[in-house]
Amino acid sequence: MPVRKRNLIYLALAVFISIGVVLDVIFWPYGASGMTWNDFVQLIGILFLAYWWQAEDAIVLGKERSTLSKVMTLLFVPAGLAIYLFQTREWPNALAALALFLGGIVAVAYLTGMAAFMLMFPGEAMQTL
Repeated sequence: MPVRKRNLIYLALAVFISIGVVLDVIFWPYGASGMTWNDFVQLIGILFLAYWWQAEDAIVLGKERSTLSKVMTLLFVPAGLAIYLFQTREWPNALAALALFLGGIVAVAYLTGMAAFMLMFPGEAMQTL
């Protein structure tokens, strides 16, 4: 089975989020007081990659994306993704795809953050576990 472009885009999204989480741990280990340059870069990158993933997925499926899903993806990625998936798949498959897509991203972000914090602050990390 060949690696599809949409899978590479999802992988790029996961790597991009991981890099952002690592930068957060390095520069703002205890949280920033407001929006940072990294937050802004992550916002734009996640929007772009999620939008691009949907476009590639629609090409693979031979489906047309609705204007609603396009706009909602730009306004709030999880909602736009849900709308797109439920419009292009039967509901059980859409629900599974949504759970896997978002669950994978959340898992990558969480595990990367934990690993980065443990590497940067080994003593403190062990006390919080």
